[in-house]
Amino acid sequence: MQNQSNYGRNYEHRLERVQAELLELILEEDSVYPWNPTSPEAEAYFAALDSGIDEWLDMEDVPQRSEHFFSMLHQCWEVVPSQELESSLLKRFGSFVPAELLSAIATGATQVVTTNLSHLEKLVESVQPILSYWAEEDLEIFARPLAYAMRGKNNLEATIFHEEMAAWEQLSSVEQAKATMAIANYALLHIQEQSEK
Repeated sequence: MQNQSNYGRNYEHRLERVQAELLELILEEDSVYPWNPTSPEAEAYFAALDSGIDEWLDMEDVPQRSEHFFSMLHQCWEVVPSQELESSLLKRFGSFVPAELLSAIATGATQVVTTNLSHLEKLVESVQPILSYWAEEDLEIFARPLAYAMRGKNNLEATIFHEEMAAWEQLSSVEQAKATMAIANYALLHIQEQSEK
């Protein structure tokens, strides 16, 4: 509880600092943006801006630097939630599900959780790379009971299969697919619950 209040105070402090810096930059600006683009002063202003862009576009390493930037940005959004989720999945299911599979489920769930898809579609998308040998229609059949069971009820434990599950290797491919789907459902709901806190 105290952690949440600290987070709120830190957020407010950072927001105030950013607003103050933005205001300072606006007030410091030597050249004022020409609100009338047809005025004579506007042409010089826009020409100066265009010259800076031309120099920047002529740089040969722009594509490489931008690719590196977006790669780092992608890692920031993907890795941290995925690692937290992966450790939660390992704690919950690590005794009977291979760690590599749990890692793949965490990655898949993290990638689709913010998409504008239905819960059923998110389930299918998150496990499709793992269960690529199954047709999408088959995955939808496995996902349907989980997606519809969650309507109006956000209870993580309601979607988990029986605790005393057989060793992973002893399960049939259908049982493994159903278990993978149930864990993916748990992962998606876990991420959603964490984001609501």
